[in-house]
Amino acid sequence: ISDLVEFGTKIELFNGRLLVNASVYQINQKNILISANDPDQPDRLTQRGADRSRGFELDLTGYITDNWQVYGSYAYIDATIQGDDNEELVGERKENTPVHSGNLWTRYNFDPSTPLSELGIGLGVTAQGSRIPWYTRDFELPAYTTVDMALYYTPIDSDVQISVNVNNVLNETYWLGAINYTRLFPGAPRNFIASVKYNF
Repeated sequence: ISDLVEFGTKIELFNGRLLVNASVYQINQKNILISANDPDQPDRLTQRGADRSRGFELDLTGYITDNWQVYGSYAYIDATIQGDDNEELVGERKENTPVHSGNLWTRYNFDPSTPLSELGIGLGVTAQGSRIPWYTRDFELPAYTTVDMALYYTPIDSDVQISVNVNNVLNETYWLGAINYTRLFPGAPRNFIASVKYNF
């Protein structure tokens, strides 16, 4: 059982170049099935009374100049346990939910009048706050920030785009989630992706 209350707004800036979406919300969930944290029966579930998530979301997309595109988002989530058989958990943070998270991606295509007119470059940053594992509250997964980059090649008068992406440029060690000390899920190390796109 759940209910949602949300209020949002959309704003256009700089003659429509940038579009901003913002919203605040509250989600109440009741009678939630979660893991019973039973090592002998890992698939066993138990019922939690209630969780509540309150938050704020902000999205930004558009162009700073004709050649410079930007996309960014930020989320603040205050997610707490509202009812549980273990009264010590009431009021505590909900598992696997960061309080702060966000990302920013920007792409710049070089001006057609320059020697680099067929090239574009991209740079992105993703950040996640700390989280509580599912089975234990003895530790927190630390916050992390990763950096991505991309190079684009689009021949003049062509419908083909070739791109090379480098993800996690700094080869940061980070964790996407955890159940307990022995079951942690690492993020991908530095990796490369090459792709070709054709526009019909």
